[in-house]
Amino acid sequence: MRTVTLLAIAALACYTATADVEFTRTIDSVSGAEGTLTLSSGCTASDQYGSNDCSLSWGEKVSVTVNATLDKDIPQGTTFSVDAKVDGLIPLKVNCPVCGGNCTVTIPIIKKTVTFAMPPCPIKANHIAMTKAITLPTKSPVPIKSGVKGTLTVGDLLKVEFTAKIGPNEENIAESVYRMLSYALN
Repeated sequence: MRTVTLLAIAALACYTATADVEFTRTIDSVSGAEGTLTLSSGCTASDQYGSNDCSLSWGEKVSVTVNATLDKDIPQGTTFSVDAKVDGLIPLKVNCPVCGGNCTVTIPIIKKTVTFAMPPCPIKANHIAMTKAITLPTKSPVPIKSGVKGTLTVGDLLKVEFTAKIGPNEENIAESVYRMLSYALN
């Protein structure tokens, strides 16, 4: 029984060791564009590109403000890619059109495939100023703490190094502790 109690305490310690969603980024290069992306809350740092070093909670509402200028059109055939590793082991590779098609991504670990439409091509050079309110899902998609580190590249316009961590919410922790107790007692 002492082992079961220790396992339950370890599970709770893993939960409290991180915020629900944390992320940070470093902009390596920008060409043909300038601007900022700013979150209304949850970030402890900012630079000439906007918010950075952010921690958010499941179910939290946040406003995202974009103020950017694109100096040249983005033509058909321009792609964006993500080259990352989940928990330092599991590859996450995405290669999608920036415009004029659909993007399909399979999320590692949970094996969920998501497809979404990209805007039509070309994306004309212009100024974009908008604010959009978003709400994070109320429940974590994963039952354990997980992290990802990698690079996002958008054509020859942008290269970003990023790290992110997501943690389980209380419901996931309770389920994990229940499973450990059931396993240990049976």
